[in-house]
Amino acid sequence: MKYLTILFLTLAICVFFAKVHASERVKRIIDGDTVVTTRFGKIRLYGMDAPEKRQPLGPAATEHLRTLIGDERVECIRIGSYKTYNRRVCILVTESGVSLNREMVRAGYAYDEPRYSKGFYKRSEAEARRENLGVWNDPNSVKPWVFRRK
Repeated sequence: MKYLTILFLTLAICVFFAKVHASERVKRIIDGDTVVTTRFGKIRLYGMDAPEKRQPLGPAATEHLRTLIGDERVECIRIGSYKTYNRRVCILVTESGVSLNREMVRAGYAYDEPRYSKGFYKRSEAEARRENLGVWNDPNSVKPWVFRRK
């Protein structure tokens, strides 16, 4: 009986994680760090912050994310819950293995947000800065969290 209970719990956990990490389609790209998927709805990309729509690189960041996704399905690796603006917080990875979060930072279309990422994208941001990509190409670029306070 104990063996069956352990087996059942193991299977239940596997089914739960399979559903949490199932690939799905992106229905809409709201901006450079938020998408809407068919299964989970609104998803905020974990640990990074892209320029707002009203900022100079905001539309370009949105378009870059759209290009990265293309027609691929994505896997949502959930990091947080619905604590922030009623949306999931995830690392999104394409079917071909591209981490959308990391690639947005590496391309200069988003900043690492160390208070949330704990520096997870620090190297990607340093690479973008070194190559003067995206936000790092504009000396007057305002970080999104500063822009939102205005």
